[in-house]
Amino acid sequence: MTTPQSREARGRRRHAVFRETAHGAALVAAAGAVLWVTVLLPSRLKTERIDEQRLALLAETRDLEREVRDLETETRALDQDPYEMEKVLRARLGFLRPGERVVVVSK
Repeated sequence: MTTPQSREARGRRRHAVFRETAHGAALVAAAGAVLWVTVLLPSRLKTERIDEQRLALLAETRDLEREVRDLETETRALDQDPYEMEKVLRARLGFLRPGERVVVVSK
């Protein structure tokens, strides 16, 4: 048979165990929050920033590769086609053939 005092003592012990468990859980949650704020969040933000930079560099690389291909094509055309060379010289440097005159038309 249990006495009222022993029931009361067991209730106090249960309450103490519950309180200690709640405090422990709160400490674990607080430690997790501190870990997330101090380590995981900055790491994630840095990773996202690096990914954005990587994508920008990949796009720039594709643009530069396209420009290199275009310049290689232009170089081959200038090496192999004298008419292409003449066209480029006339356009870029304003070369004229003997007897040609520049006519400027204003609107």
